[in-house]
Amino acid sequence: MKMISLSFRRYYLDYFLLKQDFYGDVIDIGGKKANTRGAFKPPMERVSSWKFCNIDPNVEPDYLCSAAQIPTKKGSFDIGLLCEVIEHLENPKEVLKESFRIIKPSGKLIGSVPFMYPKHADPFDFQRWTEQKLILELQEAGFQGIKVYHMGGTLAVVWDMLRIKFESGGIFTRLGRLFLKTLSFFILIYYRGKEEQAFDNTSGFFFIAKRG
Repeated sequence: MKMISLSFRRYYLDYFLLKQDFYGDVIDIGGKKANTRGAFKPPMERVSSWKFCNIDPNVEPDYLCSAAQIPTKKGSFDIGLLCEVIEHLENPKEVLKESFRIIKPSGKLIGSVPFMYPKHADPFDFQRWTEQKLILELQEAGFQGIKVYHMGGTLAVVWDMLRIKFESGGIFTRLGRLFLKTLSFFILIYYRGKEEQAFDNTSGFFFIAKRG
């Protein structure tokens, strides 16, 4: 079993994304065409198109714009992707409503949000949502049939916290990284087969919401 090289959040994000059935026209809101991380790559062989929306020109988006005002007509996409974006938004309600607008009635929104995870500015970090808050906001935006999955338990949360702590530099960092790489192997064994289990403490949530 492969040890974690990035974070358990990235491990779980890859796990859930690789399980999804992507099809038709997809828009990756806040996604990056360039400078990507993780194992998941857009399955271009299974979709008609995969567009990126971002405010950062360095990641080469197809739509260089705010996620709250995407210049495309209503019902343009079969699937919207909103991964690790909500925490960075000053106006998450508007972005969810805009996501609802541009997704076809038969489509869905797929995404993720962190919960027990350190602050990470991109360029800002504004909030953490509980599972109940996430469901409420998606419902108010118009989405139905919402499914929410927990992204790891206490061990995954602690590992990610320590990983960031050990990035400060020096011999402590080198020893810390060696310790974490070894520890990740045993944590993966512990969580194997439990990827979709609910935990009291979790690094975040992955969700799928239907556009009714």
